Amino acid sequence: MRKFVMAFLIGAVLLLAVFLVITGRSFIGDRDMGQTTVAKVTLALPPVKPGAVSGLVGLGNRSLVPPQMPAPQKAPDTNVPPLLKRLLRDAEAGKLTREQIEPYLRENKRSANSLLVAARITGDIALLREAAAKFPNDPRVLLDWFLRGDATPGERRQALDAFRRVEPQNALGDYLSALDHFKNGNVDEAMRDMWQSRDKDPMDEYFRETVQDAEEAYRVAGYSRAEAAVAAAYGAELPQLSKFRELSLRLLDLQDQYAQAGDTDMAQSVIEMGLLLGSQMQGAANSALLSMIGGMSIERQVLQRLDPDAVLTASGQTVGERLTELEQHTQIIRKLGDDPDLQLSKLDANEVASLFERAKLFGELEAFRWLQNKHGSGTTTP
Repeated sequence: MRKFVMAFLIGAVLLLAVFLVITGRSFIGDRDMGQTTVAKVTLALPPVKPGAVSGLVGLGNRSLVPPQMPAPQKAPDTNVPPLLKRLLRDAEAGKLTREQIEPYLRENKRSANSLLVAARITGDIALLREAAAKFPNDPRVLLDWFLRGDATPGERRQALDAFRRVEPQNALGDYLSALDHFKNGNVDEAMRDMWQSRDKDPMDEYFRETVQDAEEAYRVAGYSRAEAAVAAAYGAELPQLSKFRELSLRLLDLQDQYAQAGDTDMAQSVIEMGLLLGSQMQGAANSALLSMIGGMSIERQVLQRLDPDAVLTASGQTVGERLTELEQHTQIIRKLGDDPDLQLSKLDANEVASLFERAKLFGELEAFRWLQNKHGSGTTTP
């Protein structure tokens, strides 16, 4: 997963963020992209192909994210320390040993957050077990124990149920619970969990806090400001993304089954749940940019199941218009991939540190507006 994050943070993520600057949208600020698509639509379901009940129709091996951008240029030798260059090439360069992480744990009195970030940075599952034993009601500990722990299925389910109790307004727990029920054949329970997510706050993935904790750990281990920022961001793991993708495929499969059975009402309900999932991912609080890209992909896959003339009542857009809009987003990302000046490897160490600091303080919108105005080859953003 780290290599996955590394590849796209250098390419697609940076470019997508700059696109958001151009369109005036922000993940952390207004978060309006995709929000208007969660609405009841007039379904005109396409004919179901033979065999659709037992397998997804037309999905093939589509990726959760857009095609990978061209590889960034190598970091120049001037003003860029060797470790920073290695981090820009390989997230594994940011892995710490237990000896390196211990000073950070001591400074933070082995708190829940420090144990979690130490477990991630070192890959030592014993640190996660320690956190689970000491802090059984901490939401981030419970979430990590469910996503990354070596517990039994029953223990993982207990951790997820506890997470939902302590964070009842976080739709993330509902989606993970729904997938767990789908895997166990409990379709009714899965759909009940999906419906519960409708009126909740924006999904919180705790990404910003996690990156901030990791950056502190790297600084204690002797990394420079820029090295710590890059290592923390590039080393972030996002196991929930694969869960969301699997959940979306389960929903599409279920929609196939209802459509073949002629149950249009239930097929429409499943479609609405798929749109809600994509929208929540695009508007999630404290999330990684990759979550937004994944949400766009899920939304696109769901909308492709509908009549292009069907109306999304909340926005007034037709399905076809929204699909065109999503395709335009992708084309702009690809076009921006040709700009060699918008690459982290082109920045010196101080600029790298400033970029990540601005993202934390002001959000991605302002951070990448600064990057585009400073280094973009096109017209600057007002």
